[in-house]
Amino acid sequence: NPARSLGVAVFAGGGNLKQVWLFWVAPILGAGLAGVVHKMVLESRDGDGTGIRAPMVRKCIAEVLGTMWLVFGGCGSAVLAAVYPYTVPVSAADDANPLVVLLSSLFGSGNKLGLGFLGVSLAFGLTVLTMAYAVGHISGGHFNPAVSVGCLAAGRTPAKDVAAYVLAQCVGGAIGGGVLYGVANARPGFEIGGGNPFATNGYGTDHSPGGYGAGAAFVTEVLMTFFFLVIILGSTDAEAPSGFAPIPIGFALTLIHLISIPVTNTSVNPARSLGVAVFAGGGNLKQVWLFWVAPILGAGLAGVVHKMVLESRDGDGTGIRAPMVRKCIAEVLGTMWLVFGGCGSAVLAAVYPYTVPVSAADDANPLVVLLSSLFGSGNKLGLGFLGVSLAFGLTGVVCRRRRAVGAAVDVLGGADPRCRACRRAAPVLPCVSAAEGHRERRRQPAGDDCDVWPTAARAAARRGACSGSARQRRRRVPTRTGACGQVAPPIHRRAHGQQRAAARANPDRV
Repeated sequence: NPARSLGVAVFAGGGNLKQVWLFWVAPILGAGLAGVVHKMVLESRDGDGTGIRAPMVRKCIAEVLGTMWLVFGGCGSAVLAAVYPYTVPVSAADDANPLVVLLSSLFGSGNKLGLGFLGVSLAFGLTVLTMAYAVGHISGGHFNPAVSVGCLAAGRTPAKDVAAYVLAQCVGGAIGGGVLYGVANARPGFEIGGGNPFATNGYGTDHSPGGYGAGAAFVTEVLMTFFFLVIILGSTDAEAPSGFAPIPIGFALTLIHLISIPVTNTSVNPARSLGVAVFAGGGNLKQVWLFWVAPILGAGLAGVVHKMVLESRDGDGTGIRAPMVRKCIAEVLGTMWLVFGGCGSAVLAAVYPYTVPVSAADDANPLVVLLSSLFGSGNKLGLGFLGVSLAFGLTGVVCRRRRAVGAAVDVLGGADPRCRACRRAAPVLPCVSAAEGHRERRRQPAGDDCDVWPTAARAAARRGACSGSARQRRRRVPTRTGACGQVAPPIHRRAHGQQRAAARANPDRV
């Protein structure tokens, strides 16, 4: 924002004012480039006809941009801002300064302004949330080879598109990693070294932040990616409220990082791991194989589970259809995620580094004792009570689907009045009972020119008559009697099964 830079530089004067030119040229150049890219690639094709119109090219460019933003934004927060100042001496004067004690307790002792685990986790979640809204309507907002494979397993993505998506995501990840390397390398004294440099993913004592072995890393990545895909597929299901999906998806990625940064530095995304490992090289690049195999395995498993159990029953009829079985499996998954996610954040990431020296002076200072109890004494990067509490809350938020959010939307008058097939406005059928009124408003008939709903059901909807029971409307069963196709009068749910059986036995009966 050039105006923001100028607004304070005019009072600071000196060298600050002389450098303002850069903060006019660079933002305006970036904004102009974004405008051209949007008009040529990302803009909806209902405009003036200019720009790229090939659907797959537009999807691949959207995936490149999304993955580039994820790697640069997420990994950049870890490389550039997780610890600041970059050299963190703590003096006796700092220990005696209440303001320094407050900030050190909040952001980590010795890490006066850095993000720590909590800030980096939020950064990764925000990259996905923002780009899902920006380009998700073009490509679906995968930004992750594991997500593409999981959507393939769930029947959401055609097999012919997966290879192009994965290639685009790897290219975007490499570009993001390259730009991040160029920015970080401009700082004097920066070098890629140590066991876990440049926000790379790894395992073992040399490459895992907490020294976890390959087995723990593999299980963590499989489980984290499995639940990530369960949340993605569930929040974009036909019964989920439209327009809200990026929010639980972004929160889910934040929660995953809150849990597993100390274990593997958190991947769940092969393109993210590869994008920074190619610049770190050495042992980090050799270990990338695990961060391809484990996330893809977890994503594929989640796709199968969603298709067989969790998918709305308006699909192709495959999978488990018994309502109570589906409910029980959903409860198992949700409670498992709550326990592993919430308790995992406390066990794995509440305090980091794992060895925390506490001095006698700290124990005697009431302010330090209070703040250390809240955020962790000597806890430079860990989550503390605040982060663990946030993790427990997010496990519940991201697992709730239609019933919680959709109910709030309906109560506020925001129920989507459009057909789920043709997306056109449809009339509202009277509910079969007051108790089912809340649910029935979300299952409305299609528009007049939609081919999904039978003609008889549309005719009944136009007359304002109830076209059968709730179960009948959910399954798109036409309210016709026999072969003549005439509209049947409203029927009670108790007689509905008998009428259908009689129609099957004698289809010519009117």
